[in-house]
Amino acid sequence: MTASAPGTARPATMTRTEQMLSRPALPLILAMAAPNAIAFLVQGTVSMTEVWFIGHLGTAALAAIALMFPGLMLMQMLANGAIGGALSSSVARALGRGRKDQAEALIWHGIVIAVAAGGLFWMLWWLGGAALLNQLDVTPAVIDDALLYGHILFGGSVALWLMGIIAAVYRGMGEMRFPAVVMVLGAFIQIPLSGALILGWAGLPQLGVAGAAVSVVVTMGLMAAVLLGRLSGSSQVLQLHLSRFALQRALFADIFRVGALASLSPVLTVLAIAAVNVIVSGFGASALGVCAAGDTFWHNA
Repeated sequence: MTASAPGTARPATMTRTEQMLSRPALPLILAMAAPNAIAFLVQGTVSMTEVWFIGHLGTAALAAIALMFPGLMLMQMLANGAIGGALSSSVARALGRGRKDQAEALIWHGIVIAVAAGGLFWMLWWLGGAALLNQLDVTPAVIDDALLYGHILFGGSVALWLMGIIAAVYRGMGEMRFPAVVMVLGAFIQIPLSGALILGWAGLPQLGVAGAAVSVVVTMGLMAAVLLGRLSGSSQVLQLHLSRFALQRALFADIFRVGALASLSPVLTVLAIAAVNVIVSGFGASALGVCAAGDTFWHNA
């Protein structure tokens, strides 16, 4: 058996780390980015489909969604992007240093952040959500739908945060395909579930706007459970071991050193969108309903 000549391709069995160190940069970036790009494109289709379902309920329902969508957008942008991206970075650096124990400990730190952040959003909603909505110049029907949606969405906000944070752990260890597959499968659950709960398909009760919030929380919870379940097995680079549950200030600092600064962009973006929605609300529910589609397009872009 002769040795491979210099410059020949490496075996297909080489590890992910070896691939990242040896493959040409552009094909590697495209190969790693493609699963996530496809998954987020599918998720964007889910959001637009949900708005279409809600459009069947009338302008008041669309206006209510326009008021509440910035909250959903902010949680997803923080969990998947700013804080999630920072966690991915911390996990990747720990693995790069050969500190598997630290990388597995970071999973628990991410879970704690997800639970705490979800609880914070729920608390802020209950403390000030109704008061803020009641200051707007919109009809009582819009306020009632927005409150109902908000109670369910923020009540289940931990599920949204867990989904984003655990997906970030997979990205940090170089596993892009599995969370992307889970997101695509989640879309195939959420679309029919949304239609069934919003419009009352298949003999299910027509929940209206509340059905949209229920479908988001249920689907995100299922996806988070699948991602966590696989980490509990032995087939992954990292595993979720209870023995690694030892919270350290240094690891939280490592995450938030990147995540806190990265959070400024989504916070400012969502505040700007919310401000526009408030201004538009003065022109009536129909104008605010148009914002629902615009907000969804902006979020997916």
